[in-house]
Amino acid sequence: MGPINTPHDLVFALCFLTAAAILIAAAVQALSGRWRSALRLLTGWATGVAVYFAALIAISLTTPSSPCLNRAFSASREMQVGSI
Repeated sequence: MGPINTPHDLVFALCFLTAAAILIAAAVQALSGRWRSALRLLTGWATGVAVYFAALIAISLTTPSSPCLNRAFSASREMQVGSI
């Protein structure tokens, strides 16, 4: 795997690190007996995850697939149909 080279990689890395920090902070809050604060952190984390996945699905449904992928999928279908 090469270096981070696209804005999407940077956004994913930032989201991952932010999620890890929030989960650690929520665990510290819970272990300290601050349940309400921990629950608030986890609610915000769950909202962020939902927004991230909604954006991921929206982008994947609206982005046209590349011609290379279309040829690879059609070639694999032809091989499957021909082998039956």
